[in-house]
Amino acid sequence: MTFPLPLPALNCLSQGMTIDRLVKAERIETFEVAYCRNESERGDETYIQTCLPSQAEFATIYGRADTGEAIAIHDAELSPEGAAELAAITAALFVAINENRVA
Repeated sequence: MTFPLPLPALNCLSQGMTIDRLVKAERIETFEVAYCRNESERGDETYIQTCLPSQAEFATIYGRADTGEAIAIHDAELSPEGAAELAAITAALFVAINENRVA
């Protein structure tokens, strides 16, 4: 499957996982973008929480499986480059979900 925009490496998924494979394997039905920050008090841990845009350190795109589970797909910086990454990934998810829906 080809997508209209170049996709960045998906930094929350295992290496080699593609949008198309993820949608099929995890039965992704929807997606969402959330503003996030690390709430960990220790530097060697992460405890990611969704938050208001004004409190965010980054944004994460999640695929939502038919079970309701949210699967992190990609973390993006709060920058024009990060916005372009999110746009490309959401476009790819939209195409893959629609193609999988009718398959």
